Amino acid sequence: MLRLRRALGWTLALMVLGAASIVGATAPAHAAPDVPEGCWTEEYKNDLGEVQVSVVCPEGVGNNPGTGGGDEGGGNAEPIGNRECTYGPGTTVECETSAGIWNGTCYVKVADPQPDKDHPVWAGHEDEDGVIIQCTAYDAPERVDCDADAGCGVGVSLRWAAGPPDEGPSPAELARRAVAQMNLSAGDIGITPNNDEPAIYGFPTWLWVDNPAENTTGPITTSASDGDLTVTATATLDRIEYTMGDGGSVTCTGEDAPGTPYDPSYDPPGTTGADAAVSPTCGYMYTDTSAGQPSDAFTITATSYWAVEWSGGGQTGTIPIDLSTTRQHQVAEVQVILTTPNT
Repeated sequence: MLRLRRALGWTLALMVLGAASIVGATAPAHAAPDVPEGCWTEEYKNDLGEVQVSVVCPEGVGNNPGTGGGDEGGGNAEPIGNRECTYGPGTTVECETSAGIWNGTCYVKVADPQPDKDHPVWAGHEDEDGVIIQCTAYDAPERVDCDADAGCGVGVSLRWAAGPPDEGPSPAELARRAVAQMNLSAGDIGITPNNDEPAIYGFPTWLWVDNPAENTTGPITTSASDGDLTVTATATLDRIEYTMGDGGSVTCTGEDAPGTPYDPSYDPPGTTGADAAVSPTCGYMYTDTSAGQPSDAFTITATSYWAVEWSGGGQTGTIPIDLSTTRQHQVAEVQVILTTPNT
């Protein structure tokens, strides 16, 4: 059963009744759940053959308050990971000060008091609602508020804006929207033998992502915008950790994380069987059978760990995401039959 463990969101699971059986069945038609803007749905069957539809929302979107939770679809107290505000190349600045909110160019806040509509700063916008904001440069000698009549100090200015600087989504919120557009997934587990036949313990087992794509093995880049603010996010698959159901585990990292799909051409000359060769990137070796396990099969869990780097509006950040999926895998032993030749 697919389990989503997100640092940025939770899953609202809806059970669809009357599901068909696991083997050779087609999921019945069902009404699509209400999906808030910025969220998406994921559909799958659990071990009982029941079809489940999840509405997945990043923190701060839809009905997700982001108050934290456990492993099963919980939120996270720090959904956007770490965040930095930058000024030019290599300079990290405070994201908020008494001078306002950093927007990548200056600290901005609503001017108080607001100049009258006949003040020159309103020129061209006298008939519009808008607001006059104060812009304070990072390297201003003094971060002193402007006096609309007396003027502003060095590095401080007044300008018209359509709305207050804290109106609308923040760069971090846009980053979460960009991530939502990625539809990241743990992908399906590929394993030898990749069919209904049981594996043989003592033979190498190959592991790979059976449906490689941008959203399952990465990298993937998306952007989200609001007004003149755009945030771009890139998700990279860092590693996949497999727990193999027998108490053992294996971690495949970096370029090896997606694994290598098995092909008979990998077998050394003179060998037979799908498990004769060792995977060049991601593999495991069972040392016992799955007899006695539920359904006489091991439950394999693959957890993919992603790092999402985002930037925009003078801010940068990293969002860690981990996604999990499972499958059943039978492991048997070779049966040797001894015969006595006829004499």
